[in-house]
Amino acid sequence: MRGKSGFTLIEIVIVMVIMGITVVSVAGFVSQGALLMAESSARVALAQFTRNVTERISREVHGSIPYQVSISGDERDNGVLSFRAPLYVLRVYRVSEDTDSSLKYAYAFPSKGSGFSCEAIAASRQDRVSILGILKSDGSLSEKKISGTDCAASGNFIRFDISGLDVDSGLNRLYLMNDWSQVSYSIDSNGYLLYHRGASVATINADGRNKVKKLLFEVPGSSGQQNATHLNSVFMALFTETDSETMSVEQLLEAENVL
Repeated sequence: MRGKSGFTLIEIVIVMVIMGITVVSVAGFVSQGALLMAESSARVALAQFTRNVTERISREVHGSIPYQVSISGDERDNGVLSFRAPLYVLRVYRVSEDTDSSLKYAYAFPSKGSGFSCEAIAASRQDRVSILGILKSDGSLSEKKISGTDCAASGNFIRFDISGLDVDSGLNRLYLMNDWSQVSYSIDSNGYLLYHRGASVATINADGRNKVKKLLFEVPGSSGQQNATHLNSVFMALFTETDSETMSVEQLLEAENVL
């Protein structure tokens, strides 16, 4: 009669050792996979942040007043970009002068889709118009504080009193602004991107996951960062980072302000 067969102690130990090795190997692959997935996710998030910042600044500069872009540097050799962002841009139809009263008027087309009307002018509200600007041939902006009496409907046009404004060339656009139309971008020592508008400051990357390592601006055709004003285009170099990833992008920023 045959005796009952079974596993010996040595066989059981060998099986346990093999299973242990298998479990450790699988755990290693899972851990490595999770790490790679986390790194990939961080890389994608950083790329999205970098693209969003680049597109945001490019879009704002594109809509700014031409030749009102300026660049400067801070104490850490990072760049500071400043420009004027108009609330409304109106195309001028004609300019006339009243010889009897020495008043000068500009007749402008209503800004389509903007909802602008003369009633929008009020110096006491940050979201309303209080400054009228005219771009001169040298790129400077001739501007003055305006009130509701400086603006009136005239047939199919809007009439503005531009008396006292220095106009040295053919006038084709009117820029309506307020004190909050002055905009700038800078970074602080902790890598936070700061958005200045008027007296307000907002942090773009407030969650702290993605930081700006370096921000540089150059005048096209030059070498090295420098201070410059009355520009219409600027090269931007943006360097971003997380704890494990770095990224950089270069972009030409152009102020077009196409109506």
